[in-house]
Amino acid sequence: MDEPKYSQRVLIWILGAAAVVALAGLFLGRGDLPADEDSTCEVTGIVAAPNGTPIASFELAVLSPDRKTTIRRETVRRRESGSFAFSVPKGEYTIVCRAQGYAVHEAPFTAAPPHVRLRIQLGSDPPAQPAHGAK
Repeated sequence: MDEPKYSQRVLIWILGAAAVVALAGLFLGRGDLPADEDSTCEVTGIVAAPNGTPIASFELAVLSPDRKTTIRRETVRRRESGSFAFSVPKGEYTIVCRAQGYAVHEAPFTAAPPHVRLRIQLGSDPPAQPAHGAK
């Protein structure tokens, strides 16, 4: 077998060095994203009645700050703990919560990675007004 020419040896050396650098990059990090730049936020929390007891069934909507875009919508049924969990990209949002028999809750929140915990305390639903002319 003939010995490789000088230019072939240089090419093999360069390719070997590039492979070592690529493998080191895989073991040391996630490529071009710094480790602390994760852009998703886990949002967890609880929905509670005015007296503090958890509400088992409710609807959540996460809206853009201008309230024109729904980012996430979730219906929770029969979860005795009143808990919820979802992920959204980091940013500013409005959360809307509805539960039968309670006033609608709307509040802004900031999703700052890695985690944010919310407590949604629903208010009492005002009593229904009788229709005009009803006795």
